[in-house]
Amino acid sequence: MALSFQIPTARITRWLLLGIASAGAVAGAACSSNPSAPVTSGGSGQLDDGGPDATQTQGDSGDGQETGPGDGGTPLEGGGSPEGGGSPEGGRTPDGGDAGTTPEASTEVDSGCGNPTTMLWSGAAGDLVVGNGRVYFVGGGSLDSTPIDGDGGAPQVLSSGTQPLRLALDATTAYFTSGNSVMSVPADGSSAAGVVSQGTGAAGALAVDASNVYWIESGTPPQLLSAPKTGGTASVLVANAGAGAATPNGGNLFAAAAGTGTNLVWLDAEPGPNGQVLMLPGAHAGSPRVLFGGGNGGFDLQVVGSSVFWTDVDGGYVGPALLGLGDAGGTPSSIPGLENQFFLDSQNVYVLTPTSQVLRAPRNVWVYQEIACGNGAPAHLTADPEYVYFTTDQGVFRTSM
Repeated sequence: MALSFQIPTARITRWLLLGIASAGAVAGAACSSNPSAPVTSGGSGQLDDGGPDATQTQGDSGDGQETGPGDGGTPLEGGGSPEGGGSPEGGRTPDGGDAGTTPEASTEVDSGCGNPTTMLWSGAAGDLVVGNGRVYFVGGGSLDSTPIDGDGGAPQVLSSGTQPLRLALDATTAYFTSGNSVMSVPADGSSAAGVVSQGTGAAGALAVDASNVYWIESGTPPQLLSAPKTGGTASVLVANAGAGAATPNGGNLFAAAAGTGTNLVWLDAEPGPNGQVLMLPGAHAGSPRVLFGGGNGGFDLQVVGSSVFWTDVDGGYVGPALLGLGDAGGTPSSIPGLENQFFLDSQNVYVLTPTSQVLRAPRNVWVYQEIACGNGAPAHLTADPEYVYFTTDQGVFRTSM
């Protein structure tokens, strides 16, 4: 039986389109059991920055060790600031999970559309990252991990009862925010979790680079903090990260390697027209820079090469991350069909819609087809070269691309 749904029509952007043509609205389409059938004949705006890939580490999706899918240009230099705060709008559920849920081994799920979907864990799940051959996720008030191929039985509990919120990962260690603390645990679970640093307010979105952890702390106003990975006193990098930088279901704090350090980019997800994309340059001195303003809330953000992609209540956008308001070329363009949670690799964009459909579209074309659907209220999404992973209030899922 076909399940009907619609992809929201792209709004007429409030900014002038510059450099990237965003074509048309995304049409609604029926859920299909044929994953090759296009969901929409949407726009075909071109997006091609050219140039080399940039090495990037992200705090919301991905393994934190991969080379960024080159959307061209040079690595981010000269700008950037804190985290993505997403509003609860759009059907997103709070991060974290049901403490009473017992982890289960992977289970094949018949979603009724798209590709076969595997449930890696059953229960209300939150943030997730992928790396080291494993999926790390928030579930049941704990930080768990399971093999990406799902054949390892019940997930490994890395930190029990700590109520993690956001995750980040490097080659050896998983990091997470819990209460007012940033904590870490060996990625293989070989020893117990410990506190890296603490602030005074609740710790939210999180990112890491080679030496430091960075996070957004709630407060009036929210702050952007940092501390050495090895542990130590928190330093305030930005005393005012924006009133919407620490909202529930925060979008993303993204750390992108730059020639002079690590640029930090985040969403100040205030209601329209006060939403902003901010950046703190690699030297981490001075005030954050407004890359783009006039936004309406915020859900997710990803820096790819010299471009920043983000979503808010009104739609999805892309703009040059090297530029800001008032700079030539510093105008974002609307992307048809981009909404809620998303992830970009070198070829495609994957979208987790407010009704938990997972859609895929070739970059530069934005013609979407459904690859999974109908598995509860959405939380987070990421991907590796073989699979797409997503969390909902029903569990942690894996589907082929």
